[in-house]
Amino acid sequence: MYNFDTVVRRKGTVSRKWDCLTELYRDEEVLPLWVADMDFKSPPEVINALVRRAEHGVYGYTGFSDQYYEKFISWAVRRYRWRPERDWIHFSPGVVTGLCLLINALTKPGDQVLLLTPVYYPFFNIVRQNGRIISDCPLKNDCGFYTIDYELLERQAKDAKALMFCNPHNPVGRVWTREELEKVADICFRNQVTIISDDIHCDITMKGHQYTPIASLSPEIAQITATCMAPSKTFNIAGLKTSMIIIPSRELSEACTQETERYSLKTSNLFGETALKVAYQTGDRWVDELCDYLEGNMDYVIGALREMIPGIVLRKPEGTYLLWADFRNTAIKDPYRFMVEQAKVAPSEGAHFSMSGSEQFIRFNIASPRPMLEEAMGRIRRAILVQSL
Repeated sequence: MYNFDTVVRRKGTVSRKWDCLTELYRDEEVLPLWVADMDFKSPPEVINALVRRAEHGVYGYTGFSDQYYEKFISWAVRRYRWRPERDWIHFSPGVVTGLCLLINALTKPGDQVLLLTPVYYPFFNIVRQNGRIISDCPLKNDCGFYTIDYELLERQAKDAKALMFCNPHNPVGRVWTREELEKVADICFRNQVTIISDDIHCDITMKGHQYTPIASLSPEIAQITATCMAPSKTFNIAGLKTSMIIIPSRELSEACTQETERYSLKTSNLFGETALKVAYQTGDRWVDELCDYLEGNMDYVIGALREMIPGIVLRKPEGTYLLWADFRNTAIKDPYRFMVEQAKVAPSEGAHFSMSGSEQFIRFNIASPRPMLEEAMGRIRRAILVQSL
């Protein structure tokens, strides 16, 4: 029903991904496969709703309609088998903003915050810039399949105040199983560690994998958890600055409310709310077809990279549209520089996702029309041929 092969020109649209190439790479010709937004148009139902609202012509201060809550709750029931209550839901302009609010609301300067690394790189800045201390708990890596080191997590949790969690995990692509979530939750519950969970990629899962909100495990775990969600990755509307923080605990909820009021962040985005309501009401089929297309993209890119680069370690992610690539056993010793300078393809630099040890990793965003990915793989192939001459 939906065509994801259409290439949409994004240059000249104030796109962070496409209009900052000279600033970031000193090269206007690189093909960006880095920042995690998609190169697909949003669902036509969302576009049409935004056009209708724009035609009204008055764009004043905006409140929250009943449908803002109802459409998200209905979506969560259908997609995640979880029913958040209306009074659990707080507005935030974005998930990163929400994570900052929660760190400040639920911890104090000097508190230790657990990170399961490698992890989404803003986590490091959120902790450090707000005067908290990173407690690094590296994931175990078995040929590209990452698992949690529960023994290490148990030891570090004794001195920590919070865990910044990521599910599905960016960049390694794990959709944590219920059993894994229960082990994490048990450690946090016994050690009085608050769970701050970034679940922004929760709708992007591959076949055979089911996302489970950690807060849905039990009423007891819900009371120590704050979950950040958004329609932004799912429907490619990150620029509309609308996300949610879901907090079942009244005590944690009041602390978050005080923090949002401190920064006057309780007013919604007019077009963000419009898009959210329509997306969550009508978007099931679009998301299902999107995930199928993304899985095809993932299979294509993994196959192409394995064919071109002997020794590369790639594991198909269970969720997200992000591919974490390990170049340690390849002839390419500085993969990020090789990709940008020789192949003219711009992924994310692996070193940004951990405290150390990820210098020979890079992260590809494969959420683009297939012709664009074919161009990217062609550029990499030609660069490898030139290097081998």
